[in-house]
Amino acid sequence: MLVLGMDTSTRAGSVALLRGDKVLGEVLVHSGITHSESILPAASRVFEQSGIEPDEIDLFAVTVGPGSFTGLRIGVSIIKGLAFGSSRPVAAVSTLEALAWNFFFSARPVCAMLDAKKGQVYSALYYCTEDGRPRREGEVVAVEPERLPGYLPADVILAGEGAARYENVFLKAFGPESFAPPHLHLIRASAVAVLGRRLLEAGETVKAADLAPVYIRVSEAEQKRAANDQTACFIKDH
Repeated sequence: MLVLGMDTSTRAGSVALLRGDKVLGEVLVHSGITHSESILPAASRVFEQSGIEPDEIDLFAVTVGPGSFTGLRIGVSIIKGLAFGSSRPVAAVSTLEALAWNFFFSARPVCAMLDAKKGQVYSALYYCTEDGRPRREGEVVAVEPERLPGYLPADVILAGEGAARYENVFLKAFGPESFAPPHLHLIRASAVAVLGRRLLEAGETVKAADLAPVYIRVSEAEQKRAANDQTACFIKDH
């Protein structure tokens, strides 16, 4: 099975192509170039170097949230376009779960964290099961970073751009040994592809027409349209 994975949920973006468990190609871009400029060339490079054509893909997988409103829309739009052309299924993957998969078989809990702007982070806590797979405990939340330490275990690993953004806050609470190495703060499209295949096996894919970003908090534009109704939503991801 050929699976194309894509992530555009943060400042870094990546594209990967897998055949079964084998990574045929993966490109990660974290240079400050916008996703609208970088992701399609990255996908073209993966296809070119692997010798695979887009119409050969069996499954498309993409992160749908939480994350950057603009970034999520770009990734979802690209995958919808590719999947519409091939009539193949699409897997909507949780951004935080894809990040947590950097810590397969971790003996310590992992707090996956993205920068939500406006002084908040998107966060979820994961524990690895006996087979090594990270499994979320509790809800995905948008929360002020100062509030998190009181809810996290002392031996937690802090991972993601949210952890890096508020490093000073978490250093006081946990110390430097709790931070993941910088390269593990980045979401890998290869993990997105693997998680997408798991969703396919569970019968939890969607049609391209039904694919949409999953937001925890309403966008700034929506806040402006509903000036006095700014209630944040707390949701469960996949």
